[in-house]
Amino acid sequence: MNGERQTRITDRQAIADAFVHMTRRVDQITLQFPTQAVRYPVDVISVDRALGRCALSLLALADIQTILARGQYFALHARQLDGELGTEAMHALSIEPYRADQIRLRCPLPETLTLARRRHDFRAALDQGMLARATLVTADAPDLLGRLCNLSVGGGLIRLPARTGRLVGSPTRACRLQIAFPNGERLSRAGQIRRIYHRAGSGPTDVAVVFDTDIASADSLWSHVCEIEREAARRQRPPDPLRPLARSRLFQPAGDSD
Repeated sequence: MNGERQTRITDRQAIADAFVHMTRRVDQITLQFPTQAVRYPVDVISVDRALGRCALSLLALADIQTILARGQYFALHARQLDGELGTEAMHALSIEPYRADQIRLRCPLPETLTLARRRHDFRAALDQGMLARATLVTADAPDLLGRLCNLSVGGGLIRLPARTGRLVGSPTRACRLQIAFPNGERLSRAGQIRRIYHRAGSGPTDVAVVFDTDIASADSLWSHVCEIEREAARRQRPPDPLRPLARSRLFQPAGDSD
């Protein structure tokens, strides 16, 4: 596809995070066999991090059950805002009845995910009340302190106070973005200042940074992107006493094991 970029994710924790993310938001998730063009809607209903497995549910169609009974491998595709997350070949360890017209598949988590991004990376935005400190470091200016506005595998947007925003200088400068989350976790990524948005008057300055991302750092970044998106969804979702969502680990105060 024109303008599409791909990132491979191989870290087991990041892959588990992505599957947990699929259980908590409405993505268009489909299952596809290599011998067929059709994609079947599927839900990720649970993830077992300790065993490295997940459970899927889909309609109990005769052709699907026949193909699965032969041990046929399949791939999952999760459509997102600006791209698609795809798995390598997966297989079912067991096939069980699930509800009236569905079956449940228990499967090992894949060893690789591929994130195909169209035009831009998927950006997880921090909702009001989600505070993550950001420090912009450049070689020829003092460190500038602000807050993280959004994060993607490819970069981030930070907001600086008006009194320091004018010190950023011009785009295309090499930099390092350091992020500190409430639970004490830290990210530090080298990159380049892509755009600077100075607000009129005494308003803040927004700075867009693009990362120098390799496979190893993409794994870690994707895990944090998923956690930010999950926490934002939890805050926006009406409370449900029957299915409460725990806070993301990133936004728990240090030492709090809520």
